[in-house]
Amino acid sequence: MHLIKPYYISLIYLFILCIGSVVFYKERMLFVDPAFITFEIINNKTFIFSENRYGAFITQIFPLISVHLNASLNVVLVLYSVSFYLFYLLVAFLSGSVFKQKLLAILFIFYLCFFVSDVYFWPNNEIHQAVGWMILFLSLFNYCQEKYWKTNILVHTGLITFLFFSIISHLLVLIPLTFLWLYKSINKRVDIKKIKYFLFYTFLILLFSILRIYLSHISWYDGVKLEGIKQISFDSILYAISNDQSITISTLIITKYWIVIVVFLSGLFSLLYKNKLILLILTMFYSLAYYLLVILTHSENITGSNLFYFESQWMCLSLIVCTPFLYETIKHIKDSKIVIILFLVIFIFKVPHFYDSLSKFKLRLGNLEVLVDDAKNRKLQKCYIFNSEEIDKSFLMTWGIPVETILLSTLKFNHEPISVKVFEETENISTSTDSLYTAFKFLSLSELNSQYFEFTKTSNLNLYISKSTKLIE
Repeated sequence: MHLIKPYYISLIYLFILCIGSVVFYKERMLFVDPAFITFEIINNKTFIFSENRYGAFITQIFPLISVHLNASLNVVLVLYSVSFYLFYLLVAFLSGSVFKQKLLAILFIFYLCFFVSDVYFWPNNEIHQAVGWMILFLSLFNYCQEKYWKTNILVHTGLITFLFFSIISHLLVLIPLTFLWLYKSINKRVDIKKIKYFLFYTFLILLFSILRIYLSHISWYDGVKLEGIKQISFDSILYAISNDQSITISTLIITKYWIVIVVFLSGLFSLLYKNKLILLILTMFYSLAYYLLVILTHSENITGSNLFYFESQWMCLSLIVCTPFLYETIKHIKDSKIVIILFLVIFIFKVPHFYDSLSKFKLRLGNLEVLVDDAKNRKLQKCYIFNSEEIDKSFLMTWGIPVETILLSTLKFNHEPISVKVFEETENISTSTDSLYTAFKFLSLSELNSQYFEFTKTSNLNLYISKSTKLIE
């Protein structure tokens, strides 16, 4: 019973993040991938799946429906921003309240807490949806095991659907999925019926994993990561341990994500104290394996400019290190007041991190506004700036600026869009009057959804930036 209050505390934390996704929708949606996907959904009026990650449909439904209903751009962006946390809240509620797996629901919320600061403003990494689908699958499976599989075909349809969307949505989910699958099965009483279903869904995990690995292998993005894994050797591991990624994440864990260390060690101590040596070895092995996987596939420094990306890569580690803490430490603390205090401390310690990240992305949004305001004052719709260290520092990433400025200017100036493209000085720039540069395409103006973006033919393209975010003729 003492898990009920921690569960509701966790839900409140998640609900606060959901409210924040509405309040700070511009900071979240006008930043690279969310802006790009929103722009593509508006123009194509269909789902936009990268790397065959189909589980992302659950959040794209909101902006897609709103576009088909001819909703305003403001509504489209707000709905897309909040859609992620509506899905997360649904996962946590179904897991904890319907399937009665409160520890899995809390674990999911911990996933959205421990390695999270800048990544809150970059919600589009499909790993989050993959983990959500995974939690739904594991929660329903555990519920069926506890009910001795007194179920019907609809339940198995749900299980297969949740599992498929989990694995197909992101390759990285395979590590926490297999860890939790094994963790919950070890030291269980032998029961023929339960073993039968366990083996059946183990087969499906393997089958869907093969499909996901194949799709990743033939893709341009995941394929590169898989090639790096194929070249793993003892020497590469030794080198990776001392590479920039390893050093910077270790430093961040000690200085910023220190609560992870406390939670991890307390969980390991509980396993050791209860003589659950197999689970102890399993947890340590998966933690080390995940750590090595990330530093082997990403060797670069973690900086203020790319923290949002690398937090998304490290978030799954929290699923592994927090499991013994929840199932062995928290579950067996009899004094509910101690548990409540622990949870409050865990969530409150995140406040300064979110505040720092909010300041960073507010500043970035302000820099975008400088660009579109300056272009507006000069009566320009299409313009470019040359890249520089100042630009990189001001915008963290620049490839999304064309669609970011289109969306922002449409919001600000009542359907009078402005597009700003960042170029290197050595690049050739088209002066076509009936097309414009987007994030990755040179798009004809006729291909735009004119209900949202109405550009006129113009040749005002000769603009240059040097040391500031203001356009200079």
